[in-house]
Amino acid sequence: MNLLRIIFRSLFVKRDVKLLFTFTFLPLLSSFLGGGGHSLNYFNNGYFSFLVQTMATQYKMVLPMLVIILLVSSIFREEIESGILFLYKDLNRYRLFTAKLLSLFLLYFVFLIATMVISFMVYGFQVLALEQPFSLVSAIPKESRVTIYSFIAYILMNLITISFASMVSITSSTMKTVLLGVFINLLVSVSPLLVGIQYLFPNGYEELSQSNFSLAVILAFLIASLYLAITYTIGHRRFNKVEF
Repeated sequence: MNLLRIIFRSLFVKRDVKLLFTFTFLPLLSSFLGGGGHSLNYFNNGYFSFLVQTMATQYKMVLPMLVIILLVSSIFREEIESGILFLYKDLNRYRLFTAKLLSLFLLYFVFLIATMVISFMVYGFQVLALEQPFSLVSAIPKESRVTIYSFIAYILMNLITISFASMVSITSSTMKTVLLGVFINLLVSVSPLLVGIQYLFPNGYEELSQSNFSLAVILAFLIASLYLAITYTIGHRRFNKVEF
């Protein structure tokens, strides 16, 4: 726990983190996200619908994940090349690699919580201005299930990309890590539209979530767990072979 705290603190003070958190203010651009104007329809489906639209925008614009990938490279590839990791030579490499990966996950969750808080405030102000009742989810069961499923899927997709980038950055340059990370981000984003691979990622079960929410969520978690286990195992093995 102390190692995780130390690594997270050193990660959190990096300059790119400030850039990352500027994207938490995307809800303030709700008029653009809503397709023009503070329309009633945009806010009628509840807070989580508004939040998921914000998360979708963050994911599809790629830039927030691009910044996170740069941070991934900074605590893996750059520390390997600069010799900073020599300071950790007496530590168990399994613990060190795990702490670095968990610190990146923790940073993402802090980013997510900040996005949720700002989205909550913006949504609250807007429904008050529009004199609409505040609601967490849509009153229509199918829509609410899809919204909650999408919320979970976006979190899992981001964790997969972070873990994949961590695995790649150990042995690859920052440029290669960024390119491969962005490619995975885009592939996952469009996968529901591609026949044959839509079920290979956590976001491929949106239609199923309307009729069988529990099964859709379980499948999303199983797929994400598989990718996380694979990237973690390969990443850990690569990290063990690094000389520092």
